Amino acid sequence: RRYNATDAPENSGWFTVGCSYAGALSAWFRLKHPDLTKGSLSSSGVVHAIFDFYEFDEQVSAAISPECASRIRESTLQIQNLLGESVSSNQMVKEA
Repeated sequence: RRYNATDAPENSGWFTVGCSYAGALSAWFRLKHPDLTKGSLSSSGVVHAIFDFYEFDEQVSAAISPECASRIRESTLQIQNLLGESVSSNQMVKEA
């Protein structure tokens, strides 16, 4: 809002774009802030979001190398620690 009020060219606006969960976020943002957005493109936007969808992480882990999966797990733990989230065993992808 501050950028739009001070620095944005006159009659400009934002266009949100996303695919899958980001597509859902794009559409939801457009619905919540029609005053800030000119439009939204949601490709394969999720219509029923699943909280704690660890099965997605399992699929990604199976599709990549063990080293890459390990680095992603370590990064996820670091981010969760920074955010102060507790990590349960079912939230972490098991090593293959």
